[in-house]
Amino acid sequence: MTATTDGSTGATLPSRAAAASDTTLTTPEAAGAPEAAAQAARRATDFLLSRQDAEGWWKGDLETNVTMDAEDLLLRQFLGIQDERTTQAAAKFIRGEQREDGTWATFWGGPGELSTTIEAYVALRLAGDAPDAPHMARAAAWIRERGGIAAARVFTRIWLALFGWWKWEDLPEMPPELIWFPGWMPLNIYDFGCWARQTIVPLTIVSAKRPVRPAPFALDELHTDPANPNPPKPLAPANTWDGAFQRLDRALRQLRKVVPRRLRKAAMNAAARWIIERQENDGCWGGIQPPAVYSVIALHLLGYDLEHPVLREGLASLDRFAVWREDGARMIEACQSPVWDTCLAAIALVDAGLPVDHPQLVKAADWLLGEEIVRPGDWAVKRPQLPPGGWAFEFHNDNYPDIDDTAEVSLALRRIRHHDPERTDRAIGRAVRWNLGMQSKNGAWGAFDVDNTSPFPNRLPFCDFGEVIDPPSADVTAHVVEMLAAEGLAHDPRTRRGIAWLLAEQEENGAWFGRWGVNYIYGTGSVVPALTAAGLPASHPAIRRAVTWLESVQNDDGGWGEDLRSYKHVREWAGRGASTPSQTAWALMALLAAGEKDSKAVERGIQWLATTQREDGTWDEPYFTGTGFPWDFSINYHLYRQVFPLTALGRYLHGDPFERQLLARTPGRGPRRPSPPGHRSPRPRGADVNVQPAPAPLLIACALGIEHLALRSGDRGGAGGPVTFVRTGMGPRAAQRSLTRHLARPALTDAAVVATGFCAGLAPGMHPGDLVVAEETRDPHGTVPCVATELLVKELARLLPGRTVHTGPLTGSDHVVRGPERSALRATGAIAVDMESAATLLSAVTAGERPVAAVRVVVDTPEHELVRIGTVRGGISAFRVLRSVLPAYFEWHRSLLLPRR
Repeated sequence: MTATTDGSTGATLPSRAAAASDTTLTTPEAAGAPEAAAQAARRATDFLLSRQDAEGWWKGDLETNVTMDAEDLLLRQFLGIQDERTTQAAAKFIRGEQREDGTWATFWGGPGELSTTIEAYVALRLAGDAPDAPHMARAAAWIRERGGIAAARVFTRIWLALFGWWKWEDLPEMPPELIWFPGWMPLNIYDFGCWARQTIVPLTIVSAKRPVRPAPFALDELHTDPANPNPPKPLAPANTWDGAFQRLDRALRQLRKVVPRRLRKAAMNAAARWIIERQENDGCWGGIQPPAVYSVIALHLLGYDLEHPVLREGLASLDRFAVWREDGARMIEACQSPVWDTCLAAIALVDAGLPVDHPQLVKAADWLLGEEIVRPGDWAVKRPQLPPGGWAFEFHNDNYPDIDDTAEVSLALRRIRHHDPERTDRAIGRAVRWNLGMQSKNGAWGAFDVDNTSPFPNRLPFCDFGEVIDPPSADVTAHVVEMLAAEGLAHDPRTRRGIAWLLAEQEENGAWFGRWGVNYIYGTGSVVPALTAAGLPASHPAIRRAVTWLESVQNDDGGWGEDLRSYKHVREWAGRGASTPSQTAWALMALLAAGEKDSKAVERGIQWLATTQREDGTWDEPYFTGTGFPWDFSINYHLYRQVFPLTALGRYLHGDPFERQLLARTPGRGPRRPSPPGHRSPRPRGADVNVQPAPAPLLIACALGIEHLALRSGDRGGAGGPVTFVRTGMGPRAAQRSLTRHLARPALTDAAVVATGFCAGLAPGMHPGDLVVAEETRDPHGTVPCVATELLVKELARLLPGRTVHTGPLTGSDHVVRGPERSALRATGAIAVDMESAATLLSAVTAGERPVAAVRVVVDTPEHELVRIGTVRGGISAFRVLRSVLPAYFEWHRSLLLPRR
């Protein structure tokens, strides 16, 4: 499968070699900054609109380094699925990225990196490049000078061990029994950031199996001493972290010899189940390439055939990471960024003056709303009671929504006048609630998890590939604060805690560190707009220090740039580097938010953007300004060079987006400036504000029209609070959608839920008109215990003397159950079956902690089969029973002390 580059049209940006010589620049010097900005914004808007996919999304290429391409070839070699076309196309790309000294870097213009160079060299050997070819000989000599394979990172040596080029015994231990560590134990898998977790779990299987495929050639030329490729290294002192973990690794090596085979096999099977449960609908894992590669290898080692659906879909997903270039080269993306690119593009277009109801913006909003994730993922391990509601970075990644995308998508949706504003409000409300629930204890936000700050994972010998934990960062926290301010929550205590954390994190020079973008310019460009949106005045000392720093690092040409080396050498490189469009835009966004529109620095920055723009409305940016792991894994987002300059130009021309009526969805709606201190901000839809409605509401759900009629015609007096009757529609999917939608409404956020209606009895001796009070509901998606069932039984017996009340498990089905299937369900212990109760209650508790119950009236039994759907055998009798149950539900509801949220 091929992938187009930088949008749906297949347009390919110029190669880096042509970046300097093939750039046609506009020349608006004769015009003032406003005129130049307007002209540049029009061109950029037209270009960006032309790159939208027909489905509504934008996606630029996501460029990293050649380890992605090298490891793709190594995987194909290991599995025996290599083909000449793919191999040569990948090799062409890898050769094109080689530096003059024979090395490969992890970012454009960066220094040679040992592990990257080794993997690229081996990949080219697999493609047929001779070791004595000049470009290969230069690489091998450089590798030997830097210590050879023995000095490479653990991941590189794992790849080499798969072919016998390195000994498994000389690699750190990664026991699969990690999968069983409970959450309170150090080094459990949830101590790792989600990207590391998804990679380490399959690698524990690979480490346990220690496979070796026949090597097609030797790699003696990459050892400093082929006779002794891995000389012993001295242990660090035992009283240091490194020394302690080195000794732990030695202990694990000894443990490997005595672990019972049955126990190890069980651990590997548990890890395999964990992996398979997290495979996405498109076959990938986490929407990123590395976990998919290692998961495929691990499952294959456990006996999964390459034609097994899990592996077949997994391999197909890897092909979708490929970008085929016009020159025939094939580049592998580490992941894809459609959600991130789409929300940033929408923000840029609105801020640049595109009408908020423009059809392409509405289409983007439609697509974003369809990408909302409304089921729990790994994040729920630490937040089990938090209702879902967020967005992930990629096309498919339901297990790992991230806080940053959720904030930016909310800001984008709030800008657009959608034809269904209630749908937008509900989605944003869920996002606000979820992001607030993901706040770490220090008041800030990480990217994927809460309080993912354990000091231990980074100390493990095999964690030498970059960041493996996900602590809070200034840029993510700033985006959440900006979102909360837009929703009228600037003075909410949780927002203020985030602001306090940001102020405490400001560097002495006035900048903020950038975790997910390069670096201090990105951090500062994120934080200053958030602080001013939340109400800090431009005169605040923190804002003034940031302005002073940005002005001090502006380049002579009027732009801003920052080299990735600022992650290693702060004093020399913070805010320093060749000017780039994205980093210039970040600096301008901060200065504009700080009230510096009329400053000389802003005028020069705007002129730089205008004069470096191409005639077609694009900018060139070979430099990497995105960050995966600071210094270790860098990213060139090809759409950054378009969306951020357009955003800066738009804000220069049209002002602060929080103050413009243009952004209002309807009069009086849309992003809001914070209220004065002491004023209580309005509650956004779905937001968790820690206040229980009084009196507490009750939601009664049924599926069929006849059930709804029976309930609404019953005795509705004596309710302990507001009662909402919901007809969900028939089937579990309809029930799930309906409950999720209704419980997102502020009035029903804390509602108790009763699922009711008719059911099929499974136990012998049941009769139509009997009642079933579920002790629990169950279906393949989960089991939900019901609350205070004894009270319901007592009240129903009082209300309906002579009617039999049965208690036990109520099971779910997605179809009408007949004949032998009844017996099979009865064998599971269930006493009755219906199509909606299990889905209704599971959706209810997923949306938040609440009391739930299920009461059903039997309409058919093994001796009294249902004639057709909607036909109630003994209809009048069953109808009357259902009409009589409401007082029991009300008494049950009054008896409950609803938990405060």
